[in-house]
Amino acid sequence: MRGRPDPLATSARSWLPFALGGGITAGVAPLLFLQVLYQERFYTANLLLAHRWMAIIPALVVGFYLLYLHKSARGQALGRLARAATIGVAWACFLFVAWSWTTNHLLMLDDGAWREVYAAGGLGYRGDGDLARWAMWLLASLPLFAAGSVYLAPPTARRVAAVLGAVGLGLALAAAAVVYAGLPASAQAAVAASPWRPVLLLAAALALGGWGALAWRPTAAWARALMTAAMALVLVAGALTREAVRAQVLAPLGPSVASAGGVVAFLLVAAAVVVALVAIARIVRSAAPEPDPE
Repeated sequence: MRGRPDPLATSARSWLPFALGGGITAGVAPLLFLQVLYQERFYTANLLLAHRWMAIIPALVVGFYLLYLHKSARGQALGRLARAATIGVAWACFLFVAWSWTTNHLLMLDDGAWREVYAAGGLGYRGDGDLARWAMWLLASLPLFAAGSVYLAPPTARRVAAVLGAVGLGLALAAAAVVYAGLPASAQAAVAASPWRPVLLLAAALALGGWGALAWRPTAAWARALMTAAMALVLVAGALTREAVRAQVLAPLGPSVASAGGVVAFLLVAAAVVVALVAIARIVRSAAPEPDPE
């Protein structure tokens, strides 16, 4: 949109289709687990949202192929307005998908609203705190995008990526605080009692420090290593802190979950998927534009 070459945009344009494909693939297993864990709640929410829920498939397809159009030579030959429209429509598709997942999750837990939602056709449902949740996950994608860009974009773009990562992480934490404030008292107590909550706060502080170090010394290997380790810890600690709320909701399933098997098969399949994704990433990287040496 600025009308001049941008190394971060060039790298992102090249890798976004692959990243989206990886994201969709990585989301299949959690989706299957959700169906088993939440059972009738998950299926009821899907049915109540009806066409609005099913629209996520065509939205993903349209957004996915628009990313390929945006990175193609034909797409780059379009005028600035047409290029902005291409990526803008793709962005709108992904925003809609994120919004649909957020409302589906809230409706799944809001069984008191099921009758009203059914009577209204599912189109107008909005759960409590939906905007804050939607914003939290969208903002959390910024530091993750920046962390990948530090490795895929040339060194000249690392300072911009570091600023984006720090700002995105700070805003995501602020949105998370708003979400936490809107949780029921029992869910707040579960989060507060989680042993991973202090680890998450420490990891976030380290990540902000890592982003600051990277903005100060973009070419320093230690700064990049600090940011990477801290962001990995943020992901793990954040996921485990979030699970404290889910464990509370799914407490009645405790005995059946504890006796479930299939761990070995799960680990073998997970390892095979990781190997396949690494191989695909190497193929994509071999066809990606070479970064600037500076």
